[in-house]
This record gives sequence, structure tokens and C-alpha cells, in this order.
Amino acid sequence: MLASLAIAMPASGGTNADVPTIDAIDQLRSQTNAARQLAGRRPLRTTFLYRTVEDVDYRRWVRAVWKTRLDHARRITPRNSVWDRLAKCETGGNWKHRNSTYQGGLGFYHGSWDAYRPRRFPRDAHLASREQQIVVGKRILADVGWGAWPACTVRLGLR
Repeated sequence: MLASLAIAMPASGGTNADVPTIDAIDQLRSQTNAARQLAGRRPLRTTFLYRTVEDVDYRRWVRAVWKTRLDHARRITPRNSVWDRLAKCETGGNWKHRNSTYQGGLGFYHGSWDAYRPRRFPRDAHLASREQQIVVGKRILADVGWGAWPACTVRLGLR
């Protein structure tokens, strides 16, 4: 598995606009570990020194490694979880769903999304990844229960 993650250090050059920020790399790490958690895998720790090393090429390389890890984590994520079945019922499985009342695959009210989303997540549910929406769904489930999705959870036998 590690062999597939070996990415050569990029050659010098490129524009400064392409320089990844620490926040951008942290976001990739967060998305990767959320996808791995959904797949029942341990989170990945980093041994990269991107927070202290300011070399542009090094940070580009670290970003490329985390993008590769994220792609792999998304491939191993099961797609028939209870959240996928709930999204199929709520919005036809469209994780980018958006109308005047509901957003995202799990059909979040805008106020619910605002109340339960971490600050680093997008402001609108339909702009969030599947994994981010499931994180928020789990927060709502822990606070409100399956009743937050009344019709579909009855239909799916969850309550």
C-alpha cells in the first residue's frame, strides 16, 4: 500500500498562487481521516514537517501525498452504509441536492446545518463532501436521534 503513495518530489518552479497553505493541507488530512473512519480504518498520522518547513516544493509534495491518500480513502469507503440508504431515501442519493428548504444528500435544513457543522466545513450542505455531511448527520443523530429524518427512518426501519 505504501508503494502506491510514493510520489516524487516536484521540480522547482510553478507560481506562488499554487503554494498550498497549512490550512489547505490540514483540510486534506481531515477529509482523508473522515473517509478512513467511515471505512472502519484508523486515521493516518503525519510525519511531514509542513507546518515548519516553508519550502514551496516540499509543501506541494505534501499536498500531493495527502490528495493521493484521500483518493485511496474514498475508494475504500463503503457505499451501502445506513447514511447512503438514508440519502437515497431523502434525496435520491444526490449529495449535491439543493432546493429552497433542504440541502445535501441527507436533506439538511439550512439552520440545522449551521448549528451542527464544524466551522471548517462549507457554509452550505450541498457544497460539503459526502463524508462531511455524514459527520454532521452523526452529530444530529447523537443530539436529536433518528427522528430528525422522520419519514425515511421509519421507511428504512431505523425507528
